[in-house]
Amino acid sequence: MKTAPGILVLLFTAAVAYAQTDVKICYTPEETYQTMTGWAATPFAGGSEYWFQGYKDTLFQLAIDDLGITRLRLEVRAGAENSRDYYQEYKDGTIPYQTWRENRYATVNDNDNPYSIDWNGFNFTELDHDIEHLVLPFKQRVEARGEPFHLNVCYVAFTGQIAGGEYHHSEAAEYAEFVLAAHIHMQQKYGLIPDTWEIILEPDNSHEWTGKQIGNAIVHAANRLDANGWIPRFVAPSTTSMSNANSYFDQ
Repeated sequence: MKTAPGILVLLFTAAVAYAQTDVKICYTPEETYQTMTGWAATPFAGGSEYWFQGYKDTLFQLAIDDLGITRLRLEVRAGAENSRDYYQEYKDGTIPYQTWRENRYATVNDNDNPYSIDWNGFNFTELDHDIEHLVLPFKQRVEARGEPFHLNVCYVAFTGQIAGGEYHHSEAAEYAEFVLAAHIHMQQKYGLIPDTWEIILEPDNSHEWTGKQIGNAIVHAANRLDANGWIPRFVAPSTTSMSNANSYFDQ
């Protein structure tokens, strides 16, 4: 779930006991089931960049030292493949929020060849902002503690928000080109390579993404990354509900 900008969104639910019967909890320390290797959060930029500068160091310190968060899930929108930079226009105040919302997941194909990247057809401005303001400072603090930092890049395409635009990443080869372009951009500009790539956030919130589509996207993206010297790890199916995951896995 994405909210208004803030850096770390941590959701807690409180359980209310309605029954009056006593509950006994037994803890058996010698019996183990699985090992937690890290806790993750989704980074956001802060409601106001001006105010964010004043509290970011304290927030990072609490997130890392107090909560033990060492992983971030960084979102990249489908609309980064577009010759027009809607994010920068919205940030500059030249277009209203509604125009930004209606176009942030719409795609404009860089060219007709998914095996030839035209960099004029990509604008990773929003991704760059989040990396520079959040990911890199967070990574530096985690590694300063002597702990490994894990970066999961999550592709987001809530295509229901698109008004009048198009979407072509349901074609596996075109999707794989986007994944490769994002990897190349992050490595060349920041020296960053995702530890994992999350194929599609909440596929059951779109009409284009079935389990079969996810499988095809994984195969094509893996082949493109492998051909460029990267051994990828993927996260899927990332459905809104655990009960929906089985059908996606079966497909």
